[in-house]
Amino acid sequence: MTSTGFKYGYEPDLSDGIEVAGDTITGDFSADLTGLVTNDSIYFTAFATNALGTTYGDTLVFKVAPDACNSESTLNYQGQDYGLVVIENDCWFARNLSATNYRDGSSITLIEDDASWQITADGAWCYPDGDSQSPIEWGALYNWHTVDDERGLCPSGWHVPTATEWYNLRDNVLGGFAVAGELLKSSDSDTPAWDGVNSFGFSALPAGRRGNDSGLFFSYAGTEAAFLDLLF
Repeated sequence: MTSTGFKYGYEPDLSDGIEVAGDTITGDFSADLTGLVTNDSIYFTAFATNALGTTYGDTLVFKVAPDACNSESTLNYQGQDYGLVVIENDCWFARNLSATNYRDGSSITLIEDDASWQITADGAWCYPDGDSQSPIEWGALYNWHTVDDERGLCPSGWHVPTATEWYNLRDNVLGGFAVAGELLKSSDSDTPAWDGVNSFGFSALPAGRRGNDSGLFFSYAGTEAAFLDLLF
């Protein structure tokens, strides 16, 4: 082969076709497209050229998916900036939430002692490991009552990920329990750093956990991150 590539356009017969070169002339090849418009249908065909001429494959079509983060890279909420990253078709915060108020502005109670944390039926937050000097990137720890409160913990249009969303991220997108943590954790070259590879810019950090059963209160700050029951 002397060349490979794709012809793409907006007409089903590719009468408006534009050619883009493939990235190799041996084996599988690909090409990147830029400037596409959300929800447009793009028709395309692959081609390869050798001494005998150019051969085209079947004409296929895809629809341009919306940008899950609406082309935004940060979001400011309650005076703090949060980086945004797209993983598959979902938009995620790139650091833990550290809001101390609900979406409507009403305050969330700070509970520091274990006994009160264990018995409260109201929403509450605390510093990771109970340390007000913990890195702000570690965010805050919240009890379930806060997450479940109708006033909303996240900015308008956002929500705390469901169990299904976490499991889909871990199992279907990242490849399962054995590798998900390493791919999502901050790397040793990030600030703050951890021991992952941060393949998606998710930048997970070891804020630890705080439980209210079986004697589990503050634990694993500096060594572990826990999202639902996904432990990194």
